[in-house]
Amino acid sequence: MPYRIFQITEDELVVSIGTGIILPEEIVKAFQAVIKVPGYNADFDRLIFIDNTADLSQFDFPSMNTVKNALVSEMETAGENAPVEPAPHYRAAIVCSDKVKNIAMKLHSNLWANDPNQQADFKLFSNVNDALEWLGKPGAVIPPMV
Repeated sequence: MPYRIFQITEDELVVSIGTGIILPEEIVKAFQAVIKVPGYNADFDRLIFIDNTADLSQFDFPSMNTVKNALVSEMETAGENAPVEPAPHYRAAIVCSDKVKNIAMKLHSNLWANDPNQQADFKLFSNVNDALEWLGKPGAVIPPMV
């Protein structure tokens, strides 16, 4: 699976990893799985890795909207893991190379820009240490698969 999401509860961090051809439905399936994990928290910060092999060519505006609507619907029906009001506020550090940074930021900003149900700060980084520092989690232990 080219897109994976997991939670590091002790660091209050949701980590996403994208490699190879990333399809919109894979993001939805990965998200559906992580929000069902006991202790999932919509306010946890995000650390998003998009590596050099990532191919985001399957994303156009309609598919981005489809992903966004599916994620919002999943959150609304997440039961005990559903966010409480007000809308979740988190920071999302996107770690990627120059090769994919423009499309990565466009994808994430188009998904959540101007959405009153999301309050996220996004920033791009070229390395994980700078990203973790910005997130205020310099000691977070990220599994070696990243």
